[in-house]
Order: sequence, then C-alpha cells, then structure tokens
Amino acid sequence: MNNTVDFSFQDYRKTYLFLKKPHNADIPKDWKWKCGCGTLNVLTSEDEQWCPKCGTRLRIQNQKDESKNVPNGVSFTVVRVAHFTLQNNAVEHGKES
Repeated sequence: MNNTVDFSFQDYRKTYLFLKKPHNADIPKDWKWKCGCGTLNVLTSEDEQWCPKCGTRLRIQNQKDESKNVPNGVSFTVVRVAHFTLQNNAVEHGKES
C-alpha cells in the first residue's frame, strides 16, 4: 500500500477549488481559472462553476472583511482541497476488536 499523500494535487479528480472573495467585491472581468487537468476556464460570478473537461468544481465564497489589512486593493484567496479516507483496521468488515 502506498502511504504517500500527494500535496502536489496532480490527481485533480478528487480536488475541489474555492475562491474566497471579500464581501461586496466583484469578480474581476476577463479572468480565467486553471483546472488541475490544465484546462483554462472563464471565471464568472456564479457561485458554482465546473470544468467541462474533467468536472472539477470551483466554488466562490465570501470571506470576512479584511479590507483594513490590505492597503492597496482587494485580496482574493484560492484554496484547493483534496479528500482521502483511512480505513480503521480495528473496525473492518463489521468486526470490532
């Protein structure tokens, strides 16, 4: 069994992208978002966006107001999340130790 967690996120099929934007900020015009599969997609103001090639989801969320901490503009944050599940050896196939 391979116990390596791939932090490079090359296995894009199990990742979710989040774009956190300041409250009341607009999505910049003519921007694109690059999916883990390499596809460039148009960034829209829709809360849920999907890559048409592989189905990766991009979700836009509002973040708390941090405008006082960003002196020269609006700050956006990109978060990429991957999920993995560990099987508990003590409770396998309905058997408890």
